[in-house]
Amino acid sequence: MLSTIGTESATCTVGEVTQPNFQAEVRLLLRDRALDAARELVVAQGWDAVNMSLIAKRVGVSRTALYKELGAKQDLATALIQRDADRYLDAVTAAITAAGTTVAGLGAGARAALVHGADNTLLKSILAGVPGAGAELLPLLTTDPEPVLGRAIGAVRAALDARPDGAAVDDATVEVFVRLTVSHLLGPRGTVDEAAAQIERTAAALIG
Repeated sequence: MLSTIGTESATCTVGEVTQPNFQAEVRLLLRDRALDAARELVVAQGWDAVNMSLIAKRVGVSRTALYKELGAKQDLATALIQRDADRYLDAVTAAITAAGTTVAGLGAGARAALVHGADNTLLKSILAGVPGAGAELLPLLTTDPEPVLGRAIGAVRAALDARPDGAAVDDATVEVFVRLTVSHLLGPRGTVDEAAAQIERTAAALIG
């Protein structure tokens, strides 16, 4: 799984025995609870309803502790989008590596992303125009290359490199695959199966 920026391992090695790192576990728990609280607010009321004081109160920590772990509100937005992206990328990369061929893997990976998107309440709230939801979050999905596009390109590249037949796919094709999948994710038209089939045919043509 892709690691979220700003986190650290929750274990440490003492001799040859792996010990839990209590401080890291607490930080991971704080981060997850804060992101869960922010996600609930965005889905229910939009991004404008989110403020660091409210998140700190819901999580049960001081605002200073929350700022120390996540940064300012815009940093929280980035972390929120990145965590959701990482979750669907786990399914995408698993589908790519499990398929019989690279082309079939890309088709399966696209389908996994689209299925996840269809059930993703955060994505739906941003795209559906929930008041205040998209002003700061939508650019992280569409125009800022790193939170979604950059992470997805890196994850798909790594999944393909893990396949014996994946090295034949050049970086330009990987980027086209990711951008086309994200386009279908943000603006679905037709069924998931139709979109996945189109993406797979495009990948097949590019790979040759």
